[in-house]
This record gives sequence, C-alpha cells and structure tokens, in this order.
Amino acid sequence: MPELRPSRRRPCVALLLPLLFAPLAGCGGTDGDTGDVYADHGHDRPAHHPESFPAAIEALRDRLPTLAAADAAARAEAVEIVGWLPELAADSDITQAEWEPLAAGADELEALLPRVAVGDGAATTRADAVLDRLAGQVREYGEAEFEVVGHDDHHDDHAPDRNDDR
Repeated sequence: MPELRPSRRRPCVALLLPLLFAPLAGCGGTDGDTGDVYADHGHDRPAHHPESFPAAIEALRDRLPTLAAADAAARAEAVEIVGWLPELAADSDITQAEWEPLAAGADELEALLPRVAVGDGAATTRADAVLDRLAGQVREYGEAEFEVVGHDDHHDDHAPDRNDDR
C-alpha cells in the first residue's frame, strides 16, 4: 500500500478553492429581521413586487382577467406575486391566527393560476372569489395593519415593551 504523505501543493489548493467558488455563491440570504431577500443586499425589488398585501391583491385583480391572453413573462409575474402573498402578510402587524387564512388563500390561488392561465372560466371565477375573500379579511383586520413601515418603526404587539418597567 502506498504511503500517504501530505503534499505541499494541497495547502495552496485549499486556499484557492474558496476563491474559485465564491462568485457562484451569491448572497442568497435574507434580512434576518424581516426575511426580506432584497433588504440590505443591494438587490432591487422587481418592478412588479407589491409594497403590501392589499397592493398584491389589487395587482392580481388587475392581471387575472387577461392572464390567459398574457405572455409567459406576465404569467410568471402573477405566479411570483401569489408567491409573495404569505411574506407580505407576515411583514404586517397581524397575528399568526390572522395570517393563516391569508396564507391558505395564497395556496388556493397558486393551485388555480395554471388553470386561469389556460382560460378556464371556472378557475378564474374561483380565483376572483379567493381575492374577494382575502380583500374582506384585510378590511376585517384593518388596512392599517398592512401599512408598510420601516423595521425600526415596526411595533410587535405580542412582545412586552422592554422600556415599560411600570
């Protein structure tokens, strides 16, 4: 059996490997506080990224009637907006219990979009009903709960106020 001896070249290779693969890594992370993949990484949000959950509902309402006739890029944007719904809801001031039906509605829309995209009228009607239900929940919870605020201004109603020693 050959004797295993350390090679003098291996330390150089070990130093060079991270340099070779670093450009492939990208940042791929999220802002630890908000989960926002665009925050603090120098990435711009896509132009179609809604600012809030209610804005996403309106964007989908605008796109839904013409989705079957839309090009692939417009369809992909609609899919992305639906995918952002749970994140947008989570970035609001609603509770976990209030978030769950919003996320479930996003799941329903995700399942319906492929059928809407091929012109299925029944799926379009159901998707409209889901959007109506989500908009109703926004009204029930209060539009103010979904206002976009900077993270420093975000108040967590569920955590005790650290400055409140009374």
